[in-house]
Amino acid sequence: MTNWDGLTKHEIQFKHKVLMVQGSKGVIVCGYFDINAFEETEEACVIISAPELDGVPDALVLAITSKAKDLGIKVGMRGQEVFDLIR
Repeated sequence: MTNWDGLTKHEIQFKHKVLMVQGSKGVIVCGYFDINAFEETEEACVIISAPELDGVPDALVLAITSKAKDLGIKVGMRGQEVFDLIR
């Protein structure tokens, strides 16, 4: 069972869904977003590949910003592991 407490889920439907899971310390987003934009604004951001919000907990982290790294997030982690680090 996924614990979404302390996280806000956002989903926008285009041809493919745009996904974001927002915590108080950072965000998990899909590949529609540019990781460099988050790096420039010094925000903790994680890029995952998941077609639906329900897939975020099991999705692998593909890219991170330096602020996300400072939180202990690593490429290859699962989304579920990131949840506690961005709450």
